[in-house]
Order: sequence, then structure tokens, then C-alpha cells
Amino acid sequence: MKLRIQNNSIRLRLNRREVADFTSGGLLEDTLEYPSGRLVYGIQSSVDAPRTEVLLDVSSIRIVLPAEVAHDWTDTERVGVSAEIEFGEGKRLSVLVEKEFRRLHGATNDPDLYPNPLEGHIH
Repeated sequence: MKLRIQNNSIRLRLNRREVADFTSGGLLEDTLEYPSGRLVYGIQSSVDAPRTEVLLDVSSIRIVLPAEVAHDWTDTERVGVSAEIEFGEGKRLSVLVEKEFRRLHGATNDPDLYPNPLEGHIH
């Protein structure tokens, strides 16, 4: 699972194995360890979540998807789930969770990546 944070946006990319693990358990986490501690990040499905949420504390970031949204994303050809979370004085946090595709250029031999829909269309 890849985590990207830029400005006021957060993105997770999951390969096929990770999507399958998330589907079966409703939770997928990974850990970034560094000299003074660690950061746990992940994704969770919740029947109690009315909308996509981001839970954040000193040592963790978790994106929570409503169970119906998570199911629709994992069990269909849908590429991603996006949300804009508004908070205080017009500020927004952009959230994107997506399936990771094989790159069209460059070496990538990861069999767990999703086939790129543009494969065979690029010359």
C-alpha cells in the first residue's frame, strides 16, 4: 500500500493482494518506522461511517470508508473512491483511495498490480 500526502490531500494506492486482504478483513494497515517512532497508516471499512472520514492522531492515519462504498469499490471495476472533507472556515482535505495499475513505461514486474486499461493502446 502506498501513501502519498501532499498539501491538503491524502492518497492510498492498493495492489490486488492488498485489495483482497482489505475485502476479507475490512481493515488494512502498514507501518512506516523511523528512528524516533512509527506511523501506522491504513484503510478501514465501517458500517457505522456515514461518509468517508480520515482519523488522525500522533502516530496513525486511517481512511474510513462506508461499508457500501468499500464494497462497491472492491467488487467492481471501479478504480477509486474520492472524497472532499470540509472542515473549519472553508478548508478541505482531499481523499483518494485507488487501485494501483501497472505502469505503461519502465520496468515493473509486480504481478499484484492491476492491468493498466491503456495497455495495448499506447504505441
